[in-house]
Amino acid sequence: MGASGGRLRRAAGVLLLAAALASCGGADPDDAPASPAPPSDATPSATAVPMTTVTPTATPVPPPADPVALEDAWALLRAGLFARAVDAF
Repeated sequence: MGASGGRLRRAAGVLLLAAALASCGGADPDDAPASPAPPSDATPSATAVPMTTVTPTATPVPPPADPVALEDAWALLRAGLFARAVDAF
């Protein structure tokens, strides 16, 4: 490939660049999209739907753990008696 091959590549590159720029469009204000049309009176309006109310139910709260039993469970855990500690917790 000689000098003509380089010219051919350069010409092809210039053509591709020109085509890419042309497809992107310009900043010509005449090409700007039209503003949206104002809403017509024929547009249906939304229908109101009554809301439902949910009555909260009381969730039973378990009584607090006995502090002595909790300390015993921790002592079992520190002693390596894991199965008994799990039962105590």
